[in-house]
Amino acid sequence: MDDTDDSGAVRLDPDGPHSPGYAAAVARTWRDAVRVLNHATLPGAGFPGLTGPQDVYTVLAALTTGAQGLAQLAFHLTEYLACELGAGRIGVNYGRYDGDPLAGRAEPGMVGHLRHSRPRPRHRLPRPG
Repeated sequence: MDDTDDSGAVRLDPDGPHSPGYAAAVARTWRDAVRVLNHATLPGAGFPGLTGPQDVYTVLAALTTGAQGLAQLAFHLTEYLACELGAGRIGVNYGRYDGDPLAGRAEPGMVGHLRHSRPRPRHRLPRPG
């Protein structure tokens, strides 16, 4: 199954197809979406993608949902690397964690702490209208 539609756009489907190529294509789509949003909300261009506070609410609500999933994604990526390390397929032979790359997982601010945390929204945005 191809990961794009007839226009070449990536089809976003949680059911896949799950493959390295699809994962990379979705990550590039996320990257490009952020760039497009930055241009759509550019102050110097007169905020072309915003006509009122409701537009800000809509964009922030969607971004909040996506951002809440980033902790889970980072955890999945970290666990994959840990499995690869455990299987001896990767290693670290330089830098701060030379010979012990998992040591960084216990440090504050490192992705490894996400195993025990669940992101929770701090505030709920009021519904417009």
